[in-house]
This record gives sequence, C-alpha cells and structure tokens, in this order.
Amino acid sequence: MNKKNLNLWKTGIFYAFCCFIALMVIQGCDNDPGLESEPEPEPENPFQEINDWIFENMAIFYYWNTQMNADADKQLNPDEYFESLLYSGDKYSWIQDNFQELMASLMGVNTEAGYDFGLMLMSANSSQIIGYITYIKQGTPAEAVGLKRGDFFLTINNTQLTLDNYHTLIREMSNPHTLGVLNLE
Repeated sequence: MNKKNLNLWKTGIFYAFCCFIALMVIQGCDNDPGLESEPEPEPENPFQEINDWIFENMAIFYYWNTQMNADADKQLNPDEYFESLLYSGDKYSWIQDNFQELMASLMGVNTEAGYDFGLMLMSANSSQIIGYITYIKQGTPAEAVGLKRGDFFLTINNTQLTLDNYHTLIREMSNPHTLGVLNLE
C-alpha cells in the first residue's frame, strides 16, 4: 500500500466513524410524535378518596340523602365538601375534625374526666362563678380522685371562674385539668 492509498483508507475510516457517531446521535434524539400530542395529566385531587367516602356514606346514612347536592365540587377540602352536600334545612349534621378521635370514642375510648357540671353566679351582684358537679361516671378519673355529685368548684387550672373567662376555662376542660373543689365540711 502506498502512502496515497493509506491516507485515503484512513480518511474513509474517519468518515465512516463520523457517520456512525452522527447516526447514533440522530437515533438518540428521535422524538416520538405520540408523546407530544398527549395532554398533560390533570393534577390529582388530594381529597378524592376522602370526599368519595363522605359521599358514599351520606348516600346511605344521611337523613336527607335524596336532597343532597350531587353536583358538589369534589376538589373542595373535606369540611367544605361535606357542608356543600348538606340539605339546606339541616342544622344537626356535623363532620368530625379528627377521625382517629372519632374512632376512639366510638370504640369507648375517650379523654373526658368523667363528670357533668353546672355553673351559677356566686351571688346576684357578683361576676364570680361557682361550678357544681351534677353527675360522676363510673370508672373515670373523676371517680378515681373522689369527686362526688354536689361538690362545688371555684377554679379550673388554678384560675378563678368569672363571667369574663368561664368560656375559655370550660374549653380547657377537654384536656387534662384541675378543679379547685370547695371543702364544705
């Protein structure tokens, strides 16, 4: 092989190599026209499963199930969706915020202290309130600490009950709390 033929042969291999690389690059860049024509998927509704469950159960158990708003927007959060399903004359239905708390209470587990009570003014011209125990449930913390029907209390969590604060203090009673019970003996 002479020098001229060797150079032609090297040039031919070089061009063949370049064509091979170009072909591979073109093959890798091939776009599937079918992918471009597909619409982008709509964002998934994060409340779909919950709202479906709400609707299905209301369709069975809801007193006004024939008057529910079947066209309600399932994109709403569950509280709003539930409210949008209700019959306009319904003032009794509610939805539980915490399903775990609801399930526990339905299974007999609760966090209440175990007593009922009433409130009254300390005297006619007073802003101080006194509480009185009306009922003690058996097997509850109230029974365990010795509360009895007829006991009086002046404080909740060491704060005197008054007309200004009794709403706030009563809300605190859903959590562990203390009562300042009067000993009238």
